[in-house]
Amino acid sequence: LPEAAERIVVDVPQGEKLTVALPDGSKVYMHAGSSLKFPSRFADSLRLVELKGEAYFVVAHDAQKPFVVNTATMQTTVLGTEFNIVAEGAANDNVSLVSGSVKVDAGGERRIMKPGQQLTLSADGRLTVREVDMTPYTSWRDGYVYFDNVTLKEALLAIGKEFNCDVEFRHHDLLDTRVHFVAERSEGIKGIVDGLNMMNIINVALEGHLI
Repeated sequence: LPEAAERIVVDVPQGEKLTVALPDGSKVYMHAGSSLKFPSRFADSLRLVELKGEAYFVVAHDAQKPFVVNTATMQTTVLGTEFNIVAEGAANDNVSLVSGSVKVDAGGERRIMKPGQQLTLSADGRLTVREVDMTPYTSWRDGYVYFDNVTLKEALLAIGKEFNCDVEFRHHDLLDTRVHFVAERSEGIKGIVDGLNMMNIINVALEGHLI
């Protein structure tokens, strides 16, 4: 008899990132503060993982063994594809499909998604599907910090989470300004702060672990 599969739990600390290789050859690019559970050996009929947080999946194709991601609010089923899931267990959890096809069960509904679409689950349990730019998700996968048409406040809070820094806003009048910002994550938080200041919109300072 084959040995029983072990249950593996990967928790990514705030300010860190991790790429996880699954037993079937699939890859999971995990965001800071996320958690993934999966077996050391997948069952004969199903590849099941559990996600809390945010991750980008590159799933190895296996038509005979569907790949399923369970979160607190959704179940996403695929055969072989690339997609991003935000699963914070709150309003606006979403699935963004880069390539292939996925089936999402959430809020008592089922939707089949096409590449370039994002499915969002609202607080009242409704599903909406819309066309979105996938560049933010593929850029993150490839090692970039990427924001397009997001507010300064959203960008700064996301950067703080990514690099495990607190963010303090001392001036609020420009925080709703929408920005486009791209930088290599390898530059580190100091390089990111320098890049933000080069936009000449606000002054950003780094004091220890405080932005």
